[in-house]
Amino acid sequence: MKDLTSTPKGLLTAVRDYFRLTQLELGCLLGIRQPQVAQAEANVRPLPAEAYYRLRALAPLLRLPEPAPALSPADVAALEARHAAAQDQARRLRYRLTHDGPARAAPAARRLAVAEALPAALAAADAAPLTPRQAEDQHYQWRGLVNEAAAELETRSGPGPAALLRARLAGLEAEAAALARELAAAAGGEEKSPEIVGD
Repeated sequence: MKDLTSTPKGLLTAVRDYFRLTQLELGCLLGIRQPQVAQAEANVRPLPAEAYYRLRALAPLLRLPEPAPALSPADVAALEARHAAAQDQARRLRYRLTHDGPARAAPAARRLAVAEALPAALAAADAAPLTPRQAEDQHYQWRGLVNEAAAELETRSGPGPAALLRARLAGLEAEAAALARELAAAAGGEEKSPEIVGD
């Protein structure tokens, strides 16, 4: 089978494809203008001799094995920073799940249960009837208790928010573990078990 890079047209195309160059960019490397590259690729006009010599000098580069790109120090520093941030965020979420959330959820659930029984308890009280304005204020205060407790459970410490926090925690732990593997590979050492940071 004929090696297409043995022809000027084939070599032009191969070099452009390999280095992902436009005709203009390759022309700059060869010291000619873009229309001359286009004409040579279309077999309309040959390359000028000097440009052809430069093109031929690039041919051996197409046969070099492609090295695996290594992480730069800046890349490693960015990975280390994100790894530390993921661990810190995971630590904070773990604390919210094990301490902050339950400490807030239990009282909120109690307040909500008591608030639901509050109107009946107040109505049964052996006391003088409230004025319309007092009854309105009482209802407003009761509704505020219910809403506050319900909002706490629905948006911060109840089962739904806790499930979302657990999902976020799982994602952060997986990210930290993946980053630890990347850093170990970059260092060329043995992969260490991802550090699990306690409360």
